[in-house]
Amino acid sequence: MFEEELGIWGNVLVLAGSLAVLAKASDVTINNSVKVADITGFGKTTIGFILVAFSTSLPELLVSIFAAAGQGSIGQRGCRHYERVSDRQPHSAGKRKD
Repeated sequence: MFEEELGIWGNVLVLAGSLAVLAKASDVTINNSVKVADITGFGKTTIGFILVAFSTSLPELLVSIFAAAGQGSIGQRGCRHYERVSDRQPHSAGKRKD
C-alpha cells in the first residue's frame, strides 16, 4: 500500500518509527504492570499472565463484537477476490456436460 507512495526509504523510516514506538510502549506497559502488581498485591508473574491472556484474546473479542454489530466484512475491504458463500454458484460434483 505504501510502496508506491513512500518508496523503499520511506517504508524503512516508517518501520524504524514503528519499532521505536513499540519499544517505548512496551517500557510503559512493563512499568505500569509492576505498579499494578505492587498496588494489588499480586505477583508480577500473575499480572504478566493476565496481560498476555488479555492481549491474545483481544483480537477474537473484537471480531466477535464486530460480527454481533453486523460488520461482517470488516477484514475484507481491500480484498479484490472476496466472494461471499451465498454468491457462489451451486457446484455440480460428478456431473459432466457433453
